Amino acid sequence: MQFVVCQWALFSSISYIVAKKIIPEMRAFNIKVQLITIFQIRLNFFHLYSSKDYQVI
Repeated sequence: MQFVVCQWALFSSISYIVAKKIIPEMRAFNIKVQLITIFQIRLNFFHLYSSKDYQVI
């Protein structure tokens, strides 16, 4: 469980850093799309690692 939490925290911080660097260079519409995409990726990542089928990975 700790391994999953560490990976989740690492992924979230990387996503935040990337978004923070990219967002100032984007227009408002692109910012919204980028944030939604990052949020969806986070959800997919969390579901992947919280699923018992993928605990072996």
